[in-house]
Amino acid sequence: MEENAKTAVVEFARMRTFLYFYIASFVIFLGVIFEEVGPDFHEIDDILFVLFALIAIIMIAYRWKKRSISTLKFTNNVCALIAFLLILVSIYAIIIELGDAADLGDDIPQFILSILILLSRFIL
Repeated sequence: MEENAKTAVVEFARMRTFLYFYIASFVIFLGVIFEEVGPDFHEIDDILFVLFALIAIIMIAYRWKKRSISTLKFTNNVCALIAFLLILVSIYAIIIELGDAADLGDDIPQFILSILILLSRFIL
């Protein structure tokens, strides 16, 4: 297999992995938003998490048929950047919701999932 074809296959596999993780994030944490609605705005982190996941899903879907290596690398780098932003949102949520055990329950899994999404960029 020539080098360009191998690179394209790896980048496409990364994009597919990002898509799976972001769809799981979207589906899992969409329902959590409604559980945290209250006067203290603890649902903001979940809204941002779902919004960033939706942006990544739309971007991947828009670029799904574009097979150039540069487009695939750009898409994967933007998805990694979104994962880094999700880590920052999760850290912020853990700090803000530390005093409320009911609202903190979803932030640790968000943080772990964000780290897994970012690591998937470098593992493949």
